[in-house]
Amino acid sequence: MNFSDKWHSDKNITSYPRIDLVSDAVISTKHRAGGKAIPLVILDTSNHPDIRESIKMHEGCIKGHVNTLWGKTITNKYMILHINFLDPAPCAFNILFDSFKNAGLIDIIIKSQLLYIQPGVPGDRLKNTMDEGRLQIEVPSTHFLEEWLKIFTKIHVKHFRKEGFSKKAAETLTREFHKEWGVIRDLRIK
Repeated sequence: MNFSDKWHSDKNITSYPRIDLVSDAVISTKHRAGGKAIPLVILDTSNHPDIRESIKMHEGCIKGHVNTLWGKTITNKYMILHINFLDPAPCAFNILFDSFKNAGLIDIIIKSQLLYIQPGVPGDRLKNTMDEGRLQIEVPSTHFLEEWLKIFTKIHVKHFRKEGFSKKAAETLTREFHKEWGVIRDLRIK
């Protein structure tokens, strides 16, 4: 099966609630995931008590089951992470990421294949909610990695072009930026 066979149009994805990001952060500890950075998103669940409760019910559950699926808009402007809690408290929702503004966050999620999700309200930040519950989920991303690298490159070349660089210079700057970003992204606490 080639990579393109993994992609198809799914109009049903828009039927799930879209949960907005309140804030994001990265958590690194030497006792989790071999010390690699695990991204955290605080989600605005103020109008979604069912999602808030589902996340809370999964926190203490050793064998909860969660499926995730990456998607994107046709223009690549947004990446969508579909999260589907199967048990013990079923619910499904989408998180929408701006491909350029959230590029670092998306990249860390894809590379770590992990994500902390935490319910919250507008104004919440990790530093103010350290004692709040959060759930670590696995986000298998191997089938999305190749597509994401193309999108990452395209959006950054476009950005550098808007800044006045030639196409060749923009491509070079994008490669250098991705290489330097990779060093930061892949740091581990030992």
